[in-house]
Amino acid sequence: MSEIAFTYSKEDNPGETFIPGVPLRDLTVAEVQAMPKHMRDGVRKLSFYVATGALPADIFETAPDATLDASGAQESAGQPSETAGATPAAVTSARRARPTPSETKGDDSNP
Repeated sequence: MSEIAFTYSKEDNPGETFIPGVPLRDLTVAEVQAMPKHMRDGVRKLSFYVATGALPADIFETAPDATLDASGAQESAGQPSETAGATPAAVTSARRARPTPSETKGDDSNP
């Protein structure tokens, strides 16, 4: 089995926040290397994934001319990201499991 690159701390993630496509468990070096760059960067920025030092340092380096944003679309290095603060745009919280009242209202125009 591959070395562990990030350990997952469930206690540090009580809201079960996640990045779509990234499991909420320890991640191996092979798994992290296979991720797109924006996902690796997202994992690295989340406090509940703790790096073990098993990954090569250059895995997080980027080409200066372009990067991929959270949707996979290319953006220029000079453009600001749509991410606010240090939290990646693709991070999702599992807490909002129920629809809001406005999402459950039906169209009452046809009885």
